[in-house]
Amino acid sequence: MSTEDLLDAIDSVLAEYDLRPTQTIDTLEGRIQA
Repeated sequence: MSTEDLLDAIDSVLAEYDLRPTQTIDTLEGRIQA
């Protein structure tokens, strides 16, 4: 599973909970790049 696939899966889960997927994904990408 690629990182993009994982982020897409997280985005889908967060959308189910009506959160803000984009903001969360940006945070995760920042941690991955750090």
